[in-house]
Amino acid sequence: MGRLLLALLGTCFALALAPAHAKEQVVPATSQWAGPYATGGTAITAGMRDYLRMRNARDGGINGVKFAWQQDEDSTGATLVFPLITTYWDQAAAMVRYIGEEEGGLEKLRDRRIALLYHDSAYGKEPIPVLADLAKKYGYALDTIAVPHPGDEQHAQWQQILQLRPDWVILWGWGAMIPTALKSAAKVGYPRGRMLGVWWSGAEEDVVPAGEAGKDFVAAGFHAAGGSYPVIAEIRKHVYGTGGGEMQDASRIGSVYYNRGVVIGILTAEAVRVAQNRFGRGRPVTGKQLQWALEHLDLDARRLKALGASGFMPPLDTSCSDQAGAGVVRFMRWEGSRWNVISDWVAPLPGDREMVKAKYAEARKCSAG
Repeated sequence: MGRLLLALLGTCFALALAPAHAKEQVVPATSQWAGPYATGGTAITAGMRDYLRMRNARDGGINGVKFAWQQDEDSTGATLVFPLITTYWDQAAAMVRYIGEEEGGLEKLRDRRIALLYHDSAYGKEPIPVLADLAKKYGYALDTIAVPHPGDEQHAQWQQILQLRPDWVILWGWGAMIPTALKSAAKVGYPRGRMLGVWWSGAEEDVVPAGEAGKDFVAAGFHAAGGSYPVIAEIRKHVYGTGGGEMQDASRIGSVYYNRGVVIGILTAEAVRVAQNRFGRGRPVTGKQLQWALEHLDLDARRLKALGASGFMPPLDTSCSDQAGAGVVRFMRWEGSRWNVISDWVAPLPGDREMVKAKYAEARKCSAG
């Protein structure tokens, strides 16, 4: 069920936990350790592990149950996959709302053209159904342009974009594809301020290699960038301050990918806490119990403040009927040296989110608890 949800919802990450020893909650830490996507994978895993290390050091884990992790992909702990905060489909709808507002109103989309430049994979094709449905609703022309893996050759695609002359380009890729797209756009004179990236296209690793060509590029994210949040300060104090930590390059602490891992760590720990409150404190919980907890998270503003994560991530309230719990993204612009947030949390318009939710309703399966 979990893997089916991952495929259908296009979620941004997976949570997988199960008990091992009497006082350990094992978190399988599988990731992209090598290859063209390793810079993202390693930073995300580092952020997750560092947050859980901080909870172990500062709090003794959750009610005395400390976190541990395994790196191999055959871990018996990989028992659960679950989408949280938002989905690719929610994000695609939020992008259309953002574009409409930038154009002066959604009614202005009727004579606009949007091009989707996507990684030619199942992941890259995720937004097409939503963008196509919204094209019918709002009247914009939609062009879909595939980029073969790994994406470091895009001459033909940008010649096509030159011919189509889209008003906006949505960039749905990862790894080497992103700086290549930004450099290619600069070469043909396409404004990067009219390009929107999915959250796997909007990290420092995507824009820094592009140099000046990355400036003004806009990307979506379901969390903030930067190291000025209390939760990051706690990690520095309790993990790096004692000689620990995953990141050899401390300057990457607070980067987009590192912070994404911290968010995953927060959600992991909160799910364990909620599951323990339901099924018994002071002992590891099972994958089934974790699923129940993930369907009953309530991270309101008060709880986020207690976690040192106010403004770092959005509040969320999950249920079986809303397994994302928030459905929002925040847009940010690369200013040449840092990401600058340019929007509040943006959700799809109510009717558009209902359309999105209807698309994955059939895959929903709730846990008993």
